[in-house]
Amino acid sequence: MNSALAQPWEAPDMATVRQLMQEVIGQLFDRVSETRAALVSTADGMPLVSRFDTETDNNRVSAIFSSLLAVCETASKEINAGACQRAVVCADHANIVMVRIHLKGRVFTLALAFDADLMLGTALRTTTDLAQRIEQALAVAMPA
Repeated sequence: MNSALAQPWEAPDMATVRQLMQEVIGQLFDRVSETRAALVSTADGMPLVSRFDTETDNNRVSAIFSSLLAVCETASKEINAGACQRAVVCADHANIVMVRIHLKGRVFTLALAFDADLMLGTALRTTTDLAQRIEQALAVAMPA
């Protein structure tokens, strides 16, 4: 199992932020056995915390997910659909759900990959719930 911490973005208590995110992601892997990958990065694609079940280039994957979500956000605006809430990629062996996390002017990307046999609704709900838990952890670690 590959677990990595990158250090491209620093805030007053970034070590605590990373630790909290790592704990929340670890709990997800313990609770939802179909979880294959998790990544939290800055909106511009710099990885902060990741966990993959295969060897993965965190920088590359983080940049790809961030770019993909940015394209979805632009597409939503172009067709007057409002703000993009999340993006989903359905592949042969996994479903990937990406969302933005907003906190105090900072934007992060959360991407989770689940086995394809996990119901898509469960993957969406799990990703949304995890994003909220990370937002709460960030709010505590990054007080105003």
